[in-house]
Formats: sequence, structure tokens, C-alpha cells
Amino acid sequence: MKGTIAVIGLTLALIHSCQSKARVPESRSPNLILEGVVEKIGEAPHVGSGVVAVYQFAKYRVTSVCGGEYDQQEIIVDHLMLSGNELDELRQGEKVRLVIEKSDTIFHRNNEEGFRNAEDKVKVFYIGEKPKLLGPNCDRCEVCQ
Repeated sequence: MKGTIAVIGLTLALIHSCQSKARVPESRSPNLILEGVVEKIGEAPHVGSGVVAVYQFAKYRVTSVCGGEYDQQEIIVDHLMLSGNELDELRQGEKVRLVIEKSDTIFHRNNEEGFRNAEDKVKVFYIGEKPKLLGPNCDRCEVCQ
């Protein structure tokens, strides 16, 4: 079962990656690597993606841009859920590294108070992988264990 979920998740990520690269102008990087501090975590879906892509919101205060172009102090990320619990261990105030794909569309748009309303126009969706928790000894934008 876990193998099937992993294959479905990877397939969704690959399809999304191929589709979004065609929509993002070449002058702008389609990917971001950011470091930030967790400000708020959205409601957990408790299910993974399958027939429908499932996302969970998280809001971060950006502390470093390690790759790509981003000039805002905060970012709201739609995290693609593969198992449904990728953000369960994340806590407000923790420092993380984020790998994000920018896209002008998303498979299934979520709206949640404090993150996005139904009437909000979104030019760019920031679709993230599971965040990597950074320890206190991690240097800015450097590989750490």
C-alpha cells in the first residue's frame, strides 16, 4: 500500500513538474530553495494524494533565499501530501529549509482562513515538498545533517 501511495505521489509530482515548467517564464527560476521560520501550519488533511492531489498550507517567515528568486518576507506554501502527515511534527518557530516549485496553476486549489480565501486571485502557487528541519548548528544555505 505504501509503495502504491509513493508511486502515485511521485507520478503526481512528475506530471506537475512537467506541466508547470512550460508555464513559468524562462527568465524566472521555476524552483526556489528557501530557509525560513514556521509561522503557521494549516489544517492537516490526514490523507495522502491519490486520485486527487491533497495539499496542506504552511506560512513561513523567509530568512534566506538559497536558490531561485524571491523578494518577499513571508511565503505561503501548498505542501503536496503523499502520506497525509508530512507536517505533523512541524512546530511554530522552528527553522526549516524548503524546496518549492512555482506554478501558475495547481491540481486542487485549497482555501483556508488565514492562508487563502476563495476570492483571492493567485498568480503564483508555491508548491512545496516536506520541509527539512534545520538544527541550531546549520549554517545559512549549507548542507547540514
